[in-house]
Amino acid sequence: MVVLTTLFLSVCTLLLFSVTLFYEVKSITSDNAAIQAGSIASDLSYHIAQGDSLAIARELKSLSANPIFVGATLYMRGSVISRYPANYIDTIPLQGGNSSKFSLRYINISATDNGNELHVKLKLTDLYIRVGILMIILILLKVTAIITCSWITFKYTKKILGPLEELEAVTEEIIITKDFSKRMHIETDNEVGRMAGAFNSLLKMLHERDKKIDKHQGELELLVKERTSELMAEKITAEKASKIKSTFLANMSHELRTPLTAIQMYTELIRDGIMEEGINKDRQIEDLNKITKSSEDLLGLIEDILDLTKVESGKIELNIKEVDLGMFLSGVITQTSPLMEKNDNRFIIDVPQSKDITIETDPKRLKQIMENLLHNASKFTKGGKVTLSVWVDTELHFYVEDTGIGMTEEQTLRIWNEFEQADSTISKKYGGTGLGLALIKKLVCLFAGTVVLETKFGVGSKFSVTMPIKY
Repeated sequence: MVVLTTLFLSVCTLLLFSVTLFYEVKSITSDNAAIQAGSIASDLSYHIAQGDSLAIARELKSLSANPIFVGATLYMRGSVISRYPANYIDTIPLQGGNSSKFSLRYINISATDNGNELHVKLKLTDLYIRVGILMIILILLKVTAIITCSWITFKYTKKILGPLEELEAVTEEIIITKDFSKRMHIETDNEVGRMAGAFNSLLKMLHERDKKIDKHQGELELLVKERTSELMAEKITAEKASKIKSTFLANMSHELRTPLTAIQMYTELIRDGIMEEGINKDRQIEDLNKITKSSEDLLGLIEDILDLTKVESGKIELNIKEVDLGMFLSGVITQTSPLMEKNDNRFIIDVPQSKDITIETDPKRLKQIMENLLHNASKFTKGGKVTLSVWVDTELHFYVEDTGIGMTEEQTLRIWNEFEQADSTISKKYGGTGLGLALIKKLVCLFAGTVVLETKFGVGSKFSVTMPIKY
């Protein structure tokens, strides 16, 4: 639309210019022709005075050198004395003086000298043609110039406005999507290209910043998630520990109350027996033995608690000395045999027969480990068998195996925990505090040894211990 408007205005300007040019050229042509006619009229007056008709004809003919010349007539006192060309008919009225008159097609010029009057007619057709050709040329040049300028303008406007439009589109898309991975695709090496490059660099920086922020946010979310999981695990552990503590306290209360009640009851029986007239010494001895047994059970329980506390605090130390293994095992067997008889268990003993085997160990703690394992085996086995097997090579090896209730795989994961038994129903049925195996494991580790459990639910269990014989 702008190009068409510019072209229309340019054509109008050219037309106005052509009309102005035409009238200016016509005026100049008329003035020049009038001057020439006046000069020729003066010459013709001379030739008339001389009576030289040939010279007159030659002067009139000279006017034909003008390309727009139509014809000329020479009057002397109102009568035609010569014309050129011969067949030319003059239509210009006598003026009696010098004049130039215009019509649409002709210029009529009159020149007077000494009573002689020369009429010259010039045609404007050639002038129209020349001016028209000039106007067409100018119009073509103008149109060409406008089209060329328009094409150049369009081309460079596209180069300039194209990137700016793309910049606007990319900017709007980024505002909507918040996606800084968008880029402007500009390959020019001018100011617009450099501006696009700078804009792309800015987008790259923002994109990398967002990636870092997203990565950091992801890491924070992962960290929060991990920390939350840890806190939840700690919460569960704390709740479990609290539950275990409550169970332990309940079991401990039962375990402490049982021997204390027995001590109280048998003490009252002895007192009542003494107050009676007939004293049954055998009965009193039996009651005293039961008091002793209850006291020992109570003392053993308290010692287990104290030992576990010492191990955890690092205050317990091994009292290493040379020990005769045969005598040591004899004492353990003597001490634990009554436990086997109580539950009708067959006690199978497989120990070295040699009397001269000596090892370096803490006899108190080693005895504590063996007796605890034998006590557990006897307690959870009724009418079965309990095996104690001991042998020595470069290390001391022994295992305690029973044909008792055994354990499930799930239960084996809990038995080494403090104050926790394989199953919550076990303490109700068999008693115990859940301290024994936890203490055994810690003591074996204190000896720099290992303890391994093999068990099958309903079949039995086997605890194997290995420890050094020299320290």
